[in-house]
Amino acid sequence: MSDFKGIVLSNTIIHDHDVIMNVLTPSGKVSMKAKGVLKTHSKNRNYTEIGCYSLFHTIDKNNSKVLLLKNAEMVKRFLNIENDLIRKSIYSCFLEIMNKIDITFDEAIQYIEILNRCTNPYCIYALLLCQVMHSSGVSLVVDECVLCSSSKGLCALSIPDGGFVCVHCFDKMRHHHLSVDELKNLRYVVHASLENYPALEEASSLSYESVSYLVELLHRYGEITIRSHSFLEVLQPLA
Repeated sequence: MSDFKGIVLSNTIIHDHDVIMNVLTPSGKVSMKAKGVLKTHSKNRNYTEIGCYSLFHTIDKNNSKVLLLKNAEMVKRFLNIENDLIRKSIYSCFLEIMNKIDITFDEAIQYIEILNRCTNPYCIYALLLCQVMHSSGVSLVVDECVLCSSSKGLCALSIPDGGFVCVHCFDKMRHHHLSVDELKNLRYVVHASLENYPALEEASSLSYESVSYLVELLHRYGEITIRSHSFLEVLQPLA
């Protein structure tokens, strides 16, 4: 039997009450079968849902890449995420992204911990999106015009061209006109890292609109679609 902690990234229902979970652990991602966890009286039900940070006790099945769950227990709850619809929705986006990319367990926990305690959850969401783009080889041009290389008069973001554009290259049919503050915020996050996150949040005020541009860029150039992001749009009138 193996014991390890992990974050449940996704689960797939099989049969009536069983699920196959994809779990991020300190040793990487593993698949785990949890029998009967969808039954109302299951003792493992609350520890195997998507987003749970749990300690898993498993049985290694011979000649199988899927572990069998014996029982589980909670390692930690992220109460601010659980009690805030915006954070909870962003957390769903985090889990979807982490399920699709290579990320270490420690790095994933850092992102989740920051989401749980930070002042502006859109800021850490934007940072994760930018880091995923970087790791995918996508470089967003934010220090000069992506079309003419001028560093003056930057006024808009071009999704098709992958960067900022200046007043001379601006096309209102193709580009998103942004304020000076919005441009600065995007520039900050593109150049930021997880290590200097406090400085990023202090210097910027990233919003839903900002992360939506980044989601669109990631889909276009990194070929990663974040389906969970659509629920954030639904929540905007309530924010």
